[in-house]
Amino acid sequence: MRRRLPPPVVELRAQGRGCAVSLVRAAVRAGGTGVGAVRPPLSGPAPEHVDALLRLLDHGRVLLGEKRSCGPPRGRTG
Repeated sequence: MRRRLPPPVVELRAQGRGCAVSLVRAAVRAGGTGVGAVRPPLSGPAPEHVDALLRLLDHGRVLLGEKRSCGPPRGRTG
């Protein structure tokens, strides 16, 4: 079954080439799992995109009734 992403996630994902991949890595990294950088020619997300992603994740957790916050990203390397 295909699920649609919420519009704010789609808008964030469309910010640049390979942004979807780099945002997934940033989300995993924010959850505490170390992941490497994306490979060229892709690049890591801009800091403002990571901040927006973390706000979206935190908002989703609030909607689900979870208390844990993503907090600041750990080791923004890509």
